[in-house]
Amino acid sequence: LVKKRSAIRRLKNECESHLVKKRAILSLTRQEISVEDCTQEIEKLEKTKTRFKEEIVKKKKELGKILNDDKCLATRENQMRSELVKCMQPLNNICGIARNNYAQSHIKLDFKAGIDDLSSSISTSKSSSSPLSSLIPDLPVFTVSSVDFRRVTKNGSEGATTWCNTDQTGIPLLKQHVRAALEKNRVHFESVRAREILLLLNSIK
Repeated sequence: LVKKRSAIRRLKNECESHLVKKRAILSLTRQEISVEDCTQEIEKLEKTKTRFKEEIVKKKKELGKILNDDKCLATRENQMRSELVKCMQPLNNICGIARNNYAQSHIKLDFKAGIDDLSSSISTSKSSSSPLSSLIPDLPVFTVSSVDFRRVTKNGSEGATTWCNTDQTGIPLLKQHVRAALEKNRVHFESVRAREILLLLNSIK
């Protein structure tokens, strides 16, 4: 594109400089040139001007064609990218599930190993029958994808790159866990408050 535009500018400049030179020559020698010579020179200049105009029009058409081809290529590239994302989604889904399962299991194991190391470093009794980690429930681990969650929510499965539905993104499961934890804490808080109120009433009697 830059070369085509430069060529058009160069043709314009050549045409203008050529006309300026011819006019300067005519102005300097107009008294020595006959009317017929002037007419012939003017015709030559007009032909040159016409030729340059035709060349400029031709270059502009070529430039427009190149720009149109670039738009077509850009459109085709976007289509191919979309098709590639669709083709890769099933493979990404399988890899994502395997990756999440691996991460969850290893984080839980690392957590229990850390608990055992901590308990062994502070324990004074060496006759412990079972490790402390066996008494602790599994650590809840959640692997979520907020990007795919937004894409699936907005555009359906076609907009996502890995997950096919919102459940696979892990966001709904995390919401349920947080909601259950809040409800459990609320129940505990209300029961403690009820006991305190009952103790207060008993103390008044």
